[in-house]
Amino acid sequence: MKQKSKFRRSLLVYGLLLVFGAGVIGCAGFRKAYKSADAYTPINKVTLTTMGIAQALDGITTTRGINAGAVEMNPILGENPSAGSIAIFTGVAIGVKWIAGHFLPAKWRNWFWGGATVISTGAAIHNNNVYQEIKKEN
Repeated sequence: MKQKSKFRRSLLVYGLLLVFGAGVIGCAGFRKAYKSADAYTPINKVTLTTMGIAQALDGITTTRGINAGAVEMNPILGENPSAGSIAIFTGVAIGVKWIAGHFLPAKWRNWFWGGATVISTGAAIHNNNVYQEIKKEN
């Protein structure tokens, strides 16, 4: 049991280093080489922020459901992921969506991040409904 917990802790630390290290070091050079089509408009900033919040809520509600006894349906995470692996997955998902939208023209960013917001919000609502059902049964 102790080895498993040590492995998970190491996985979490290396995952966070990979995500944040790539974001800080790699993306700085990446951005210089490939500039976005347009500067961010105010509505781009709003849709990007709401996308990040919706994705974070999906991760939070997933963790809450798993802790209550639900089974994760995402094959990437497995049936019973740890809170750390869900946090890493959520951070990576936000980063990938941000980078992908960054290189779109400003008018398409709103559609891309808006669509991602709708999907993540739907997933968070579904997770909360499952959690409430489990809570009623117990």
